[in-house]
Amino acid sequence: MSDTDGSGIFLQAIASLQTSVQSLTKAFSDWKQQEADYERGALDVILSKSDTAPSSGNLVLGVGGPEAGFLWEIRNLAISYPDPSTGSQAGTAYLFHSSTRPPTTPLVAMNWIDWTGAGGASLPAVAFYSQRQIVLHYPDRLWFVITSPVSSGVYVCSGRALQYPDKTQRAVTEL
Repeated sequence: MSDTDGSGIFLQAIASLQTSVQSLTKAFSDWKQQEADYERGALDVILSKSDTAPSSGNLVLGVGGPEAGFLWEIRNLAISYPDPSTGSQAGTAYLFHSSTRPPTTPLVAMNWIDWTGAGGASLPAVAFYSQRQIVLHYPDRLWFVITSPVSSGVYVCSGRALQYPDKTQRAVTEL
């Protein structure tokens, strides 16, 4: 057969159609998996970070954030010295969400979520959040900025987040 009868064009069309069907099959498979993940419910994520304050200035602790395709609902957070029973501790902890590390000076209220209390309540501090109060979408991260920390003092933050597939982000497929 020669190309004059159109068989070459017909074979190209079939090959193109097969590629399109394979792409659609992959996309539907990814969407189905995303729905199955969502139906399984939330995954508990333990948050934990500690660091030593600088000799002067503020301390920034990055607690982390969700991976691409997921979101976090923050449920509880605590900030303290390693031994919270040591009583009143120096510093005020401000909580931020941002995809980049917040500056330590000047402290800017952009993406500010919460702090340790009115008038700069002393540490240790524990906060509980109800559903959808603090939601992080990728690439956002959770940050504590501790102002006026004890020089060379160790600070610890811990907490819990619930991780869900992020339905606002479409499943990643290779088309």
